[in-house]
Amino acid sequence: MAHAAVLADNDFGVLMLDLEGFGDSALLFNLRISLPEINKAPNVQSDLRVAILKALRAANIEIPFNQLDVNLRDIESIKQALAQAQERAQKPREEARTAATGNGRPVAGE
Repeated sequence: MAHAAVLADNDFGVLMLDLEGFGDSALLFNLRISLPEINKAPNVQSDLRVAILKALRAANIEIPFNQLDVNLRDIESIKQALAQAQERAQKPREEARTAATGNGRPVAGE
């Protein structure tokens, strides 16, 4: 993989890729490069990440994403809290419709 902004001769060689460790459903790598202009680093990093992702996809290698299971222990309390939140959200809308007529009655057709 090459990028025009990456220096070919540097202290690390052309580029250096290290396996840093293991994460949750991940292998953690560190890619080290040298740039003649440090202000180009964010764009070069993005370009290299996109190139790596495209290469992985071309090789049919998928990156796993963590799956999180949520266990709801008290579903009745959750239903009650949602109902209360809905009531609070509807109240300002009803007040706005009533205020729009100026006579205390809801707008016709609503």
